[in-house]
Amino acid sequence: MLHCCVTGYEGDRMYVKVFGTILKSSVWDTDPATRCVWLAMLVSADEQGFVRGTVQSLARDANVSLEQVEKALNVFLSPDLDSATPDEDGRRINKVDGGWFLINYAKYREIRTKQQVQTAERMRRMRRGKGASHVTHVTPYAEAEAEEKKNWLSPYIEDWKQRFGADPIAGQLAKALSTVHKEYGLAVTRERWRFYLSKVSGDYVSPARFAATFGEWNPETRPMSDDERAILVDKASRI
Repeated sequence: MLHCCVTGYEGDRMYVKVFGTILKSSVWDTDPATRCVWLAMLVSADEQGFVRGTVQSLARDANVSLEQVEKALNVFLSPDLDSATPDEDGRRINKVDGGWFLINYAKYREIRTKQQVQTAERMRRMRRGKGASHVTHVTPYAEAEAEEKKNWLSPYIEDWKQRFGADPIAGQLAKALSTVHKEYGLAVTRERWRFYLSKVSGDYVSPARFAATFGEWNPETRPMSDDERAILVDKASRI
């Protein structure tokens, strides 16, 4: 018998609650060790859905062997036709620098407890009754709840849609932009992302190439000539 005991995370780092609905997930059709690894990844992910660590640290957190972790990761990286959320053919994670990204993490964060729903409804009634001018402050809880609903990837997706009129592949976009987003922040990264999109055609656009040539897409630098810009675009397209 395998005892699943998720360890190795601090309470203030837990950004998602584990609900009974997980029992209906196709993950629960896997072996016990794979379930433990999935639970460990859910409770140790940061607010953006990134699980930082290694196979060794994940094995420690899930209280399973290295071989069991590697088997579980292969399951999560593979298509799952039985998944209730068929984004990217049911894959659950993408490998990124320093760990993994949970593809459908936003879904888990948006699940709220009955108490949270009641609290939000009570605040709405108070605002309606007193008027917006009587509300002197927003509680830290409400601020945190509003912040958690924001998806860090949404601005980049919106820029892509405005440029090309279609949705990008969210998993690929997250995998490519995660590192530069964490290192430089939204303002800098998005400014260069928009600049990149404005200069590269749909035939050559690639989030991975953008991340690889991130330092060259700074609109604050000296203006480039048409020839210089053509060379830069060609260089990015060959990476």
